[in-house]
Amino acid sequence: MSERVVFVTPESLSHGPAMPPQMIQDLRGVAEIAPEQIERLAGALRAESGFLDEERLDQIAAEHIHDADCAAAATGAIWNLRPEIVDQAVAMIGAWREADAANAEQFPEEAFKRLQARLPSLVREYPALSRMRKAKHLRTVLGNALENVEFICDARPVFDQNRNGIEGWLPITTLKLLYERQNGMTEEVEIAMDSQQLDTLISKARKAQQKLQVMAECSLQWVVPRQKSS
Repeated sequence: MSERVVFVTPESLSHGPAMPPQMIQDLRGVAEIAPEQIERLAGALRAESGFLDEERLDQIAAEHIHDADCAAAATGAIWNLRPEIVDQAVAMIGAWREADAANAEQFPEEAFKRLQARLPSLVREYPALSRMRKAKHLRTVLGNALENVEFICDARPVFDQNRNGIEGWLPITTLKLLYERQNGMTEEVEIAMDSQQLDTLISKARKAQQKLQVMAECSLQWVVPRQKSS
């Protein structure tokens, strides 16, 4: 699933008639999905076990909604909306339509009526999705979320006392960590390590892997967060 504008909270829907373009596009697409396709998709999502991530949601939607644009609109609405704010989202679309004739032309009356009937059928409580959202919340609330890791290896020259020649080279490994803080801001830290420190890091990482494997074997369900595409 591509990056989308998130419109999941009531606060994001309470700042006047200006609407995120992606939200308009998604809800306009939802209005074009046949009711029977929505019911089949909703049934499949209710039956889904485990943790429903974005990739699996895309896959299920594609199986039940054959138009790619409509399938993307459905997954965007399901992922970004909550059942408790569906009515408010529809009301905001109505206010947005009434604010400008061009908006009403972009989202015609018949499409708006279809949205009013179909969006509540699409955006429901799905247990597998709720579990995934809870897992993502726990992942971020307990610490900064790792986004990317890089190791950069180089060598630094050791000059003689007069700095006229190089007596040797010092190998250095720089670890770069890109992470997202709980406030949504992305930060980066760089750590220089020698070979012994790198060996220690690798050894501890392997021990952590072993612990995670034991935990996975003992758990009912194991959540593996999906890596973001670079």
